[in-house]
Amino acid sequence: MKLFRSLRKVAARLYVRPTRAERHGHQSDGLVRLTFDDNGDADSIHAILEKLSEDRVRAGFFLIGDWVDDNPDLVAAIEAQGHWLGNHTRSHRRLRYLPPGGIYEQVVDGPGRLRPPFGDYGGRVRRVAARLGMEIWYWTHDTRDWAADITADEIIANGTRDLHPGAVILLHLWAPRTPEALPGLIREIRQRGLQLEELDGN
Repeated sequence: MKLFRSLRKVAARLYVRPTRAERHGHQSDGLVRLTFDDNGDADSIHAILEKLSEDRVRAGFFLIGDWVDDNPDLVAAIEAQGHWLGNHTRSHRRLRYLPPGGIYEQVVDGPGRLRPPFGDYGGRVRRVAARLGMEIWYWTHDTRDWAADITADEIIANGTRDLHPGAVILLHLWAPRTPEALPGLIREIRQRGLQLEELDGN
């Protein structure tokens, strides 16, 4: 029993719940933001970019560094459309279990908006990020587009449940139903009178 209590105290020190600023992407403008994690093949990336372009929505792409290095043309296509890039680490490691040096190696070469893989991070990650001048971006709404057999309607429902200004919606570039769900998700957000981050030129 004593050992169990000690382990719980250690776990509590290691795990840090996201702050309000981290969940809302350090926002003050009240915009709803779509964010895409990980990586994907050319077909999925271009399908998502096409749908975002049609609806004039600007999104954030939290990309894995190794994939970025291997796919410069796809990264260039994302940036050319006007989207912003985030840091999803070098190789999608669980940062909470790494020493400070390992965390540093995973994040140092990426953009300044950091989303730890799996949303799993602790005080060490926060301290390394602060030293590097990085902002941790969590999310307020997980669409669960990563789940097996999920439908486009379920993705939309998950992404808009209790939606509010300043929401940050989590999607994934490789999830097979995400391109199909995207137009309906955008339409539902706008029908609720909320404003998405928009591409320049509107």
